[in-house]
Amino acid sequence: MKEEEIVAATAPDRSRPPRTMPLADMVWPVVEQHQIEWSGGLLPVDLIEAGGHDLVRIEWQFPVGSWHESKPLVASLTNRMLQEGSVGHSSKQIAEKLAYYGAYLHHEGGIHRSMVGVYSLGKHLEPVLPVVWELIFQPNFPAQELQTTLKNRLQELAVSLNKVSVLSRNRLMGLLFGDQHPYGYSTREGDLLAVSTEDLVDFHRCFYQAGGLRLVVAGGNTREALRKLQDSCPAELPRGAEHPQRRTFDAAPDPTGLPEWHRVEKADATQHSIRLGRRAPARTHPDYPALEVLLTLFGGYFGSRLMKNLREDKGYTYGVGAALHSRVESGWISVATEVGASVELEAREEIIHEMNRLCTETVGEEELNTVRAYLEGNLRSAFEGPFSPADRLSDVQVFGLDFGYYLRYLETLRSVQSAQLQELAATYLRPDTFTAVVAGGSVSKQ
Repeated sequence: MKEEEIVAATAPDRSRPPRTMPLADMVWPVVEQHQIEWSGGLLPVDLIEAGGHDLVRIEWQFPVGSWHESKPLVASLTNRMLQEGSVGHSSKQIAEKLAYYGAYLHHEGGIHRSMVGVYSLGKHLEPVLPVVWELIFQPNFPAQELQTTLKNRLQELAVSLNKVSVLSRNRLMGLLFGDQHPYGYSTREGDLLAVSTEDLVDFHRCFYQAGGLRLVVAGGNTREALRKLQDSCPAELPRGAEHPQRRTFDAAPDPTGLPEWHRVEKADATQHSIRLGRRAPARTHPDYPALEVLLTLFGGYFGSRLMKNLREDKGYTYGVGAALHSRVESGWISVATEVGASVELEAREEIIHEMNRLCTETVGEEELNTVRAYLEGNLRSAFEGPFSPADRLSDVQVFGLDFGYYLRYLETLRSVQSAQLQELAATYLRPDTFTAVVAGGSVSKQ
């Protein structure tokens, strides 16, 4: 047989799609709940064993964030400054000690939760953990380090406010929730300049307490890491309340919806940033899983309707997306893209057109199956790796949920039907329920 004939005989048939194989059942991670002792009681610890490597991540999670602050930016800056010095170590000494043992510190000062975590080889936890306990509970917030941090934040702010995408997002979120609300607030120069060391000290004293603290240990050999965590735990910790007192916010009035478009002028902009949004259910609402399917089909992946229309068919933009966001008190839907000034009006019309189509037409089964497969693949990949299961647990714990949420999400993903998506679209994608913003220069035509 000639070589050409062999190649022809063994080559795959490109005219037919490859044979599909059934996916194996998802294996959900096991969370072991433990406790460690200190003189004032017990601290809850979630243990998630993942992988056989001697690499572990430990997180200290506090149920506090910008929702609890009495002054803007204090919660995030308090969290950011923990690594800048403690009673026993300067920022340089902290960095050098962690680097010597190959450990890495990460932190997050969010809206409802603040966290400090460390990645380390298990064999090095003994010298690493005392430093982390100390910087979390005994920081000294050096004034010079704070000034450096504020200077850097001011420079970052100046750069970001030159971007039309930032200007449109800030205006939209302020309209949806109010510019003083934690969900609608955007950083202002005056607020950065008003933060003092005393503000950080007060916030830390009030809210970084053992009362609401939860620890999460993930990676390999977690039981040994738990033992070392217990051995390193200080005998004395500030007790505090398990549920810190939160501020209350008045509900923002419903903003003006379409057809009105709010504009943020930026005369030198060659690109115009288009954003639409509306408030939506949070993750605990029964509509949330199916609504995520709808938003993915609409604009949540590269094969979405918005991408096919505005990018592939019209060539108006490099990228356009729609997403469903969730926080404890509320969620919201956002649609975002950047287009040339000459096609702004046309792009706006096409976005509205795609919203109306989903409200009035049923989705084809082939398109729905594609989205189902995409989202199930995303869900499976989101649990891969030694630390991803712990991330997914943290994502839902703030809502009072557990891994059962993902099981229910998967069941909805596999069972949701086109008629249900159309009903959801008629409720949540009606154009007249959306607030719309454009940031950029003047439109080229009316």
